[in-house]
Amino acid sequence: MLPEAAAQGLHFVEISTDPDNIASQRVILNNGGVLVERFRKPDSHGGAEGLRFRIDL
Repeated sequence: MLPEAAAQGLHFVEISTDPDNIASQRVILNNGGVLVERFRKPDSHGGAEGLRFRIDL
């Protein structure tokens, strides 16, 4: 997906995951992801904590 995003002219992508999803965090980090913020999901999406990562292309 990252090469396709770059080919479309995007300079970065943002990806979110749950704090307890270690496997997804590893994949994101191994692809250059940097933790941008911890946030609270809207109540309509459960209201739990989330992590947002950014990968520069």
